[in-house]
Amino acid sequence: MKFLNINWGSRLAAVVVVWGATAYHYINTGMSISMIAFTLFVIAYALKNHAIPKVTLHKNILWAFVVFYACLFISTLFHLDNTGNMYGGSYSFLSYVMIPLPLFMILYIGWEHDIRKTVCYTFVTIGYAICGYGIYEYAAKHMERLDSFYTSPPHVGIMMDVFIPLTIAFICYYRDNIFHLAVMSVLLVLEAVTLVLTQTRGAMGALSIAIFITVLIFLFRNQIAMGKTRRRLLGMGAGLLVVLALLCSLRFGIHDPYRMQGADRPFIWKSSYHMWEDHKLAGVGLNGWKNAYDHKYQLEGSREFKKNVHAHNTWLIFLSTGGILAFLGYNAYLILMGMYFWKRIRIYALNPFSWCMLAVFLAFVLNGLLDETFSSTSFGRLYYLAFGITLLFERWDTLHSEEKRV
Repeated sequence: MKFLNINWGSRLAAVVVVWGATAYHYINTGMSISMIAFTLFVIAYALKNHAIPKVTLHKNILWAFVVFYACLFISTLFHLDNTGNMYGGSYSFLSYVMIPLPLFMILYIGWEHDIRKTVCYTFVTIGYAICGYGIYEYAAKHMERLDSFYTSPPHVGIMMDVFIPLTIAFICYYRDNIFHLAVMSVLLVLEAVTLVLTQTRGAMGALSIAIFITVLIFLFRNQIAMGKTRRRLLGMGAGLLVVLALLCSLRFGIHDPYRMQGADRPFIWKSSYHMWEDHKLAGVGLNGWKNAYDHKYQLEGSREFKKNVHAHNTWLIFLSTGGILAFLGYNAYLILMGMYFWKRIRIYALNPFSWCMLAVFLAFVLNGLLDETFSSTSFGRLYYLAFGITLLFERWDTLHSEEKRV
């Protein structure tokens, strides 16, 4: 039976893992279902007497994880009076450890089985569902901002910071297949419309600047292989994207001075900074931010008091909750990962997935100035899923290239 075949099992498990990493806000058990599917695949893989896949990651990635989580763990040791800082809290050491799970699950499943098309089709289907339903709901209900299956427009906006670069990579990779090219090109348009309709200015600005920087680096590294006209067109297109994002940001906030000033962000940033001033080495505890903001550090004039609020800044959430230890760990993580992505585009200079992931990484770093990205469970899972997908495409391309040489 085909469904008992390990190849079919790997495809089914991949579908569930990809879906689970995107389902956080409309079904809270999405990731749990993914983990169950992955566990069943691992058991089936072992029963078939297959050797454990020897998944390898670049040393920069491994060191980034080691340094980051070591700093988080040490800072947590100062707050063991509240077990929620270690496990069980909205923010805890264990919750941070589990954020990269989609990366390792998708690599384990696809390391020895070519699941690239399955992953691509699943991702594209989810993209169509999010964008299609979101645009339909926005038009039918005359909504002010699009939120699709999710309760928050910014959530969908930040998701598009991952979906759009990955869709562009799929378009470049499958450009010789007319059907794939048409389907993914339409999806790219829908994703751009979705991003605009969410009116998420931070996501639009971060993505446009990230793409602009990525294009400039690409043009610099491939200036000999590309004609002058093509280089100019790409550069002008990237610059135009930044200008359009700026104009959209002004358009969405021009009638609301409160929003133009960043809404409650200045209040929350000050509160987070004051938390760190009082607890410089290890912060208030990974799970202590919400409780601390609702009480001692809530500033007069804030509209988000006792609401489902967050720090609106990835650096500040680590600084306030984990102190200097977590802050240094996060910065070390960014530096090591940045070095990895730089090496990656040098080795795989013509692989679209290398450039795609560089753009996603830059977008998350930039958007982290205004919202939580790497510290967010939902966004982090999606980021690491995309990371794993791009690594699989590079791995199988490398294997096929080596086979052709032989």
